[in-house]
Amino acid sequence: MTREAKLLILPGLLLLAFFLVDKLFLLRTVRIHTQKDPTSLYYEYKYELLEKLALEFSPESARERKEAAERAKESGQIARPHRALVVIGSSRLLFFDYDTFRRNHSEWEVYNFSVPVNSPAYYAYILERIYESGVRPDYLILESDPFQFNEFSPGFRRSNLQYSFDLRFILSNFDRFDRDDVSAFLGRWLFAGMKYPPHPDRLSMLINGNDRLLPLFLETDRYTRETNGCGFSPIPVPGWFEKDFATLAISSEGTKGWLYGNYTESETQWSFFESALALARENKTPLLVIRPQVSRPMQRQLEEDERIAFYTESWRKRLDKARARAPFLDLSAGEPFYCNAFVDGAHMAMECYDPVLDEAMKRYTEARDGASANHR
Repeated sequence: MTREAKLLILPGLLLLAFFLVDKLFLLRTVRIHTQKDPTSLYYEYKYELLEKLALEFSPESARERKEAAERAKESGQIARPHRALVVIGSSRLLFFDYDTFRRNHSEWEVYNFSVPVNSPAYYAYILERIYESGVRPDYLILESDPFQFNEFSPGFRRSNLQYSFDLRFILSNFDRFDRDDVSAFLGRWLFAGMKYPPHPDRLSMLINGNDRLLPLFLETDRYTRETNGCGFSPIPVPGWFEKDFATLAISSEGTKGWLYGNYTESETQWSFFESALALARENKTPLLVIRPQVSRPMQRQLEEDERIAFYTESWRKRLDKARARAPFLDLSAGEPFYCNAFVDGAHMAMECYDPVLDEAMKRYTEARDGASANHR
């Protein structure tokens, strides 16, 4: 082989080696040992949850479940849940207890697609995949909050854009996304190291044989799979809440600055939110829109900030128009359920998650009637 040929082959071999090493970060075992937090695990499982939902509530399976439920009523036996509830929200709808829900609502099976710092683009993506699989959920709960519609919030780019979507969704909605967002997605789609960058502290722990976070990652992975997407997290945890009001205020200020900073309405996210609602209407799915509660210090800070208050009122008017006859459960005012225990400015204590979901389930009949009215 000539010297010139070797010079041509060597860069190709180096590039191939780079891609092979890069793809190691796609392995779950590698990510569990190198990521700074379990966020990617929540997103990863949602793809598996889509497949599970499509299998368990395909048109044929849904019909069989309903027929079995009718027979069980006559015989007094216990049948599998014959109604499918789909929940899509942020971490504020992620951590309710699966077993408690099943005990309280035995006719329902829940599929929780909530992920940290969520956005309407993710709603549209998940619902597209659900409906194209042939599944028709019996009830859909969507979270909505002004922070999801802030053009300059880094939340969308650090969560949804980094860990979710597929190439088909990006290309089919190319005209909606910012070009920088498309470039960022393509970079992470091509290079696993960009999508799942290893964290120096985790690498140091791994090298020193003292990975204190590994049990959290393993338990998160196990629990999420066993509970149809419900989250496991060290915060919130049962029986603990923040008792210092000043600490809550400091936490609230940080969250407000991160999610609501330089607030400007995102027409992109509004277009995706309207698409998600349109999908639910077209498929006659009973829908509830919910705004979870935040701590009193954070709620006060949001109300006292004139810019945020202005855009919150704008968000409310646009939401009322977009949701049409779908009911809206706004818990920000503390009615009909008030949580007085929070682990930080934005997140309720664990004990409040289940009552919030119970309140949402009470609106099923109203949501069903609203879905029917849309097709009269």
